[in-house]
Amino acid sequence: MNTTTVVFLGIIAFCAVLQAIFFAGVAYASLKAASKLDALALKAQTDLARIGQKVEEAAAKVEALSLKARETMERTEPAVAAFSAKAERASDAVRRAVELPFVPVRNGSALLHGVMKAVEVYRDTRPARAR
Repeated sequence: MNTTTVVFLGIIAFCAVLQAIFFAGVAYASLKAASKLDALALKAQTDLARIGQKVEEAAAKVEALSLKARETMERTEPAVAAFSAKAERASDAVRRAVELPFVPVRNGSALLHGVMKAVEVYRDTRPARAR
């Protein structure tokens, strides 16, 4: 055999050994990475279950608060409507009192008369105090 052929065969054998070592290292690293990935997946699954429970609890609390707010709104809506109706009646009474033709406009007496009428209407529409 020629010496060049032996050298080339040696180089090919050396490269085959290096390639085998490289692929063995890649296989080992892949196994390690797979085990780490499995551990992370398990941890993520338990964390998601815990977070899911917290989200459900928060949603239940939000639902309860929403129901309370709705009940409160339903209870206060008639009172607000009554108050706004009284305020509108008082406003109409003041407007009519100011627009009366026989009220003198000089020196702001019309404004004073309107304010006095508003106070009178307010007193009439105010609920009686419990004694």
